[in-house]
Amino acid sequence: MNNKIFNLNIEDFAKIFGVKKENISKKCIEIINSRDFRYQHFTKNQRDKIILDLLKKIELQKFSLSGEGKTNRWEKGWGEILDNFIESGYNKKSLIPQYNRDGQPIRLFGDYVKTQDGYFENNWVQLLRTFIFDSYFKDKKNIYEFGCGTGYNLLSFAEMQSNKSYYGYDWVPQSEQIINLIRKKLNYKVYGGVFDMFNPDYDLEVENDKSVILTFGAIEQLGKKYDKFLQFMLNKPFCLYVHINSILELYDTKNNISDYIAYKIETNRNYLNGYFTKLKKLEQKGIIRIIKMHRIPLGGLIMDGYSLTVWEKIKK
Repeated sequence: MNNKIFNLNIEDFAKIFGVKKENISKKCIEIINSRDFRYQHFTKNQRDKIILDLLKKIELQKFSLSGEGKTNRWEKGWGEILDNFIESGYNKKSLIPQYNRDGQPIRLFGDYVKTQDGYFENNWVQLLRTFIFDSYFKDKKNIYEFGCGTGYNLLSFAEMQSNKSYYGYDWVPQSEQIINLIRKKLNYKVYGGVFDMFNPDYDLEVENDKSVILTFGAIEQLGKKYDKFLQFMLNKPFCLYVHINSILELYDTKNNISDYIAYKIETNRNYLNGYFTKLKKLEQKGIIRIIKMHRIPLGGLIMDGYSLTVWEKIKK
């Protein structure tokens, strides 16, 4: 391990978010100053081993596939979290998804690094939520998250501002049960439902008053079958659309090996492909306006899964 220790500061996070330093809110600054965002670079041999391990997993097809009919793992995963949530006396920490593995290498500025704090990625996600909320949700009345999983995002937002209404939809009923327990036991205005993004329910009612839609690491499951969900979103009265997701089109596969590996993993897993190109085409046609499409250069081991896209429909 390279002995030199680096620390991500406010200027670094402004670069990560793609904004000026003065656009970082006070709440975000408090998180940056109170959490441990130190990291070290790996030695050449250590980095080579990480790369080799990932390439072997790609070759052996060790990464699970996305797509229709894959709900069993969510039923099992969210079901375990539902049981833990109840057994813990409705402790919010029990809602952290199992895939947030503490302590493993992360991706940072196109390289793999070792964090000093095992909870680095969870702390980063809380900072990202706060940035999203302060930048895009503060003046909205209704927040809709599709692919909400354990409801942890919505609970975090509700803790920031409890007078809004929060709606969480996911593929499996275990998620709906968690969301409704958050409302009943923790007294937040959070409402759950089951929703299949492959076959959207066009009859789902959306409040026609400052409603925003969020997807957070969810639409990756759609692969190339995103048209129905995109049409659903366009048909509903959302005033703003926010995606936190890997953007396949932004990887530099010709010059960066970690980008090449991430691209290979995502395409092999049948992750979201072509969606952001479609958004650009809709913008060219004057149907939508892309407010921000920014690759967040900080992610988990296998991909930059926290990139940010914000868009709105153009009013006729």
